[in-house]
Amino acid sequence: MYFTSGKLCKAALDLKHLVDPVIGVVNIIRARALHHRQFKSLLEEVGAEHEDVNYNNTVRWFSMGKVLKRVWGLQDEIILFLDTKEVSHDFVAKIGCEEWRYEMMFAGDIFEKLSELNVTLQGKDTCQSI
Repeated sequence: MYFTSGKLCKAALDLKHLVDPVIGVVNIIRARALHHRQFKSLLEEVGAEHEDVNYNNTVRWFSMGKVLKRVWGLQDEIILFLDTKEVSHDFVAKIGCEEWRYEMMFAGDIFEKLSELNVTLQGKDTCQSI
């Protein structure tokens, strides 16, 4: 049996309830140039650890780990930005739930490890046999 690592991992993980709110809030920030510039200015004003949120690449779904980790690191700034813009989003309610936050951290770690595994599996042949 042959598989690509992405298809196997994607099928085994059901993280839609985590990914959708995160992608949605990142899209609110990044989709409009004005919002994006204002968010970056806010990060600079508050002296945030990061300068921006990562944009998810749907072609390389392993990039989700970086997106989750960055959103986790900027959660307070994201909530502040949404509040100042008077934008309501499911992310705010979700991030307030302790269990959801734990799942988000776990998913970030899982995607990071899967990305590392994907890099090690890449080579001359992109398919692996079981």
